[in-house]
Amino acid sequence: MSKAAKSADLGALDTEAVRPEFAELDILDVPDLVALMATESTRASRAVMAAVPEIAEVVTAVARRLAEGGRLIYVGAGTAGRLGVLDAAEAGRAAGLKNVVISGGYIQREPLLELCKRVDAIKIDLKAYSEKFYKEVVNGELKPVLDTIATIRKQGVWNEIVYLVIPTLNDSDEQFKGLARWIKTELGPDVPLHFTRFHPEYLLKNLPDTPVPTLERAKAIADAEGLNYVYIGNVPGHPAESTYCPKCRRVVVERMGFSISAFHLDRGKCQFCQTPIPGVWEGALHA
Repeated sequence: MSKAAKSADLGALDTEAVRPEFAELDILDVPDLVALMATESTRASRAVMAAVPEIAEVVTAVARRLAEGGRLIYVGAGTAGRLGVLDAAEAGRAAGLKNVVISGGYIQREPLLELCKRVDAIKIDLKAYSEKFYKEVVNGELKPVLDTIATIRKQGVWNEIVYLVIPTLNDSDEQFKGLARWIKTELGPDVPLHFTRFHPEYLLKNLPDTPVPTLERAKAIADAEGLNYVYIGNVPGHPAESTYCPKCRRVVVERMGFSISAFHLDRGKCQFCQTPIPGVWEGALHA
């Protein structure tokens, strides 16, 4: 790392300070909470842009050290730090690593196309399949996020969707069915969809954990609509963590949390019936 990067006091960034206004988030009403989130988004954007040179140098160093065995690098900057993300992705790819982006999907088309050229997979956190939710809770819009997902698919980049199921806010059968139908029609039946369990640990502390039966209902609805790879997340040990062959229904990737306990794929195909399983397997994209 350069002398400039070493001397930079990243701990002094505005985003690292103790923030007294966060002490009682659970008593804020929705408008005040949304306004606070918008303010923090702007603050984070400024901090990321100020640290772009350091971010790029850190990623270059990590890529160099992982070159002999590493396969993937994840950069946790939001799209507000686009230049840092692009630099990091280029450094990772130059070292032979795979680049994965995790995003809320709120990104303009041109920078998205730039990003798609440099990364190997993008996971989008879809907050809800509801314009009302996006307007009232996220202070945004649903359509730009759907457009982002469709563009990623058209660019041939591996894409998965995660839907955090929040009790009373985005857990209706109507939303589950509408989302599943949109995915099948606009993206195809092989795009993975993850319904994940909500825990009241950050801003929405007044709501309960998502009941597991709600997640199972969501999966059953998406399965019935014809999606081939629907998962349940944040429930360690649940059978729906694993990947099943859509033809023979055998487990081809068995998971427990973040660990893989069994792997039954051979060059992207089910070892039991030879059905191709879409994904990035053994360093190559199988669509």
